[in-house]
Amino acid sequence: MKAIIKSVLDLDRYKLTMGQFVFFKYRDVEVEYTFTNRTKDEDVRSILITLFPFIQSQISLLKTLRLSFSEMLYMQSVGIYSKEYINFLSQLDLNDVTFELSESDNQELNIKYSGSWSKSILFETYILSIVSELYSRAIAYKKFCTDNLVDYDLVTYIKVLNGDEELLKQINKPYQQEAIKKLDSKILILKNHPEIKFFDFSTRRRFSQDLQEQIILKLSTEIHKTQFTGVSQFLGTSNEYLGFKHGLKVGGTYAHEMLQVVTALAEPFGEKKMINAQYDFMREWNQFYGYDLSVGLTDTFGSDAFFKDWPEDIAKMYSFREDSATDLYKYTNDVLDLYKKYNVPHYEKVIVHSNGLDINKVIEINSF
Repeated sequence: MKAIIKSVLDLDRYKLTMGQFVFFKYRDVEVEYTFTNRTKDEDVRSILITLFPFIQSQISLLKTLRLSFSEMLYMQSVGIYSKEYINFLSQLDLNDVTFELSESDNQELNIKYSGSWSKSILFETYILSIVSELYSRAIAYKKFCTDNLVDYDLVTYIKVLNGDEELLKQINKPYQQEAIKKLDSKILILKNHPEIKFFDFSTRRRFSQDLQEQIILKLSTEIHKTQFTGVSQFLGTSNEYLGFKHGLKVGGTYAHEMLQVVTALAEPFGEKKMINAQYDFMREWNQFYGYDLSVGLTDTFGSDAFFKDWPEDIAKMYSFREDSATDLYKYTNDVLDLYKKYNVPHYEKVIVHSNGLDINKVIEINSF
């Protein structure tokens, strides 16, 4: 079997920025993560169950990874990672994280892993990328058999899931061609809206690392400008490894898990402490990383509640990322109203939209 995750850095940057913060602030806190399949489609559930042994094998391969010397030098050059944290990662033994894979009574794939937060925090995007790519292989082989009137063969299916390069090239070709075709049409539209700026944040849901890399390289060629030739539309990627490999800007701050854990840790100290926990964390994060990484989430416990109690100092420190709003315009107005309330110049801030976007929604919200 060939490894899907080939580098410790093949994850979203926010896993590393959060990981470093946790390393210094909450190193030995014990946590547990659980994979949840949100799709209730029976075919999806049955396919995921067949992937069980292959996910196990990929996790075993993942645990053998170590940070390379060139990757360590790259992390030093980024400027946000301390020598202590890079040293911690270089000596990290991923076997210290305990995994439990099982099939539930209702035939759902269960993946749980636990350990110290500073170590287990890295695994989220690894696991999601592994499950997503194995699922994509299974679907691609099934479609290949149907389209080409080829008998479904278990031996070939296993080879596909194990990463046989020739078979993957053959069955993935239609998907890759369609993806690039759609990308070409979107690039043409985006070129007519040069004011739109965006990042690639596809690592957790990618069809494959190979296709993610193809898309990033095409965007980099078509609508990316170096720092010496002007402002680019394509700003870069969240994937630390692909940024390292291709010299692209990498972006990422923190995720909902930070606010969830710090709030849970505040529970023994009463309701008021729990309510204020996310604001206390945001102040600590701003002090730790400064304003460049101070792009906050408002929806961990509901954006309405966040906006209701939003302190003035948080408004001054942070820009915000929308992650689950159904009405993008209302969300934008809510943020602008609060900046106005505290006399914060909105033109110094950004709102990062990310929920359920397609090219038309991007253009609409950009024109708002």
